[in-house]
Amino acid sequence: MKQQNSTINRWSLAGWLALSLMMAACGSRGKDPLQNYEALKHSVPAYKNKLAEQITITRLFEVEAQESLNFFQGEEKTVHFKVHLYFDNNSTVRYHLEMSKGPSAQGATLTRIDGDTYALKWHPSNSLLTTLEDNKNFDLQLKFVLDNSSSAISKANMVGVEATKDWQITLYKEKDQPVIEESEASPIKLIPGAEVNADQDVKIQFVAAAKGLHKAEDLKINFDRGPQEPSLELAQFDGYPATDLHATQVRSLGQDAQGRTRYEYSLTFHSREFADQLQKKIDGSAKLKDKFARGALTAGEAVFYLSAYNEYSQRLSAQRQVVIKVNLTDKAGEPKLVGETGVVNATIGTQTAEQFFIKSEATRGEIKINGLHFAETQPEKEKLTISQDGVDLKLTCQPGGTSLGEIMGCKTGGCVKSCQLQVMSSCEAKETSLNLIINAESVLGASKQQKDLNLKVNLKGKAANCTRGGQKS
Repeated sequence: MKQQNSTINRWSLAGWLALSLMMAACGSRGKDPLQNYEALKHSVPAYKNKLAEQITITRLFEVEAQESLNFFQGEEKTVHFKVHLYFDNNSTVRYHLEMSKGPSAQGATLTRIDGDTYALKWHPSNSLLTTLEDNKNFDLQLKFVLDNSSSAISKANMVGVEATKDWQITLYKEKDQPVIEESEASPIKLIPGAEVNADQDVKIQFVAAAKGLHKAEDLKINFDRGPQEPSLELAQFDGYPATDLHATQVRSLGQDAQGRTRYEYSLTFHSREFADQLQKKIDGSAKLKDKFARGALTAGEAVFYLSAYNEYSQRLSAQRQVVIKVNLTDKAGEPKLVGETGVVNATIGTQTAEQFFIKSEATRGEIKINGLHFAETQPEKEKLTISQDGVDLKLTCQPGGTSLGEIMGCKTGGCVKSCQLQVMSSCEAKETSLNLIINAESVLGASKQQKDLNLKVNLKGKAANCTRGGQKS
């Protein structure tokens, strides 16, 4: 019994010493227990979940195209694909590639030429692209398929792995095919627009480009009626004779990224000739004549196609469609101020006259002036003389006549008026700005369109003949 108590006392003493050392090492609350063991801190690696690493799906294969996927009509081409394997044991993998998407219906084939290399061979026919297409895209998808002879581990590894790779094939017409550019940066421009009155000619501007030109004149512009897609019944007629169109080469624009020489072209579409031809069609058809008389037929479309032809290499571009809508019953268009800023500067105590022009947008329209009034007052019809705070204003307008009409692009002298605003102020008038409104109207047959035209009169300073008491006699 005595020996037993001695053993207990020895263990009690040892436990007490161990607890004391532990408390001494920890110190007060919040103290870093490893502050004296910096090396130990940095030698402890971050915890890694080894199990999570083992189940992460990684890349098991890759398929790489060895050449460009651009093809050209009428030219056979082969594109090679190289397969790279990343299995744990590639020697146990047996596979093949399948073309799950692609131009197989157009004759493309995929064959294995050695262990990890496949060949896509295609000879596109010359009829795959229409006359309106420069190119066409085809989706290409190759599928990685494990054969039955592959190991069970390889098959298990493929579970959940995407087994397809995707590309896009682009088919072009010809390598050196000319083009008529059509993009946001280089559109086919129609000036003044795609819808015009019969008396408004349309200027058509565009850019064509080609390789291998012997001289600038080798690039010709062709015009064809082509297949029409009319939005109006009248457009079903032959309409504008495309053979009458002639494009002028304006200037060279250098080369594009493909090495093609670019030229700017311009041509004029004569709307009146087109409208006259369509009017004959209407007069010769009882059905169309009735629709025209009832107002159900008011416009016609000229539909034609542009294409560029390299006379030296004998290659032709895709066609570009141009549609111009011509109003057969001309619209009056808006009146507008021409040639001035709309601001008249005058000196107090003087008489000032400012000349400007008001023109109709319709070349055969007629301008009428309905009245003049201050912006803050109600208009009074046909009132052309107004007064306010010692300032008298008078508006007079006369027809522009044939000479001025020709200068302004009018077909009649009435489509433009020469106007004069007289500003007469007494010496008692104050410096101010007066906002005026001229109510003008454009008239073309039964079509009428009114618009308020803004003018501002600025009164500044006083004339030398003004005294403090008023104006000298």
